[in-house]
Amino acid sequence: MKPLLVCFVLVSSVVLLASCTEGNVISSAKDIVFPDSNVKYQQQVQPWLALSCNFTGCHADGSQFPFTSYITLINTPGLIIFNKPESSRLTQVINGTLAHRYDITVNMTENHKKGMNTWIREGAKNN
Repeated sequence: MKPLLVCFVLVSSVVLLASCTEGNVISSAKDIVFPDSNVKYQQQVQPWLALSCNFTGCHADGSQFPFTSYITLINTPGLIIFNKPESSRLTQVINGTLAHRYDITVNMTENHKKGMNTWIREGAKNN
């Protein structure tokens, strides 16, 4: 009887843990919500860019403007002007004031626009 109880507890624990981690997986850019302040690169910016922009033919590694890491973002001239979202090409495209060859609004909400602007205004930190 005791081995059966141990087996039940182990299986229940695995199922419980699996269900907890599955709920935290973000599979769509629309699921990402930016806070009003203290926007984090690792928690909001990078996941949103990865799901919205970092694929073959767009901003993947090897493209003219890769968005695959913090370093590639800040090392692309004019893409991000620290503390000045209105001068940054990235937010100009996001806000629609600079043309883009694709309709990027498909994976974008007003929250995403505001969040990216806030991240740059707050210094575009690698946090």
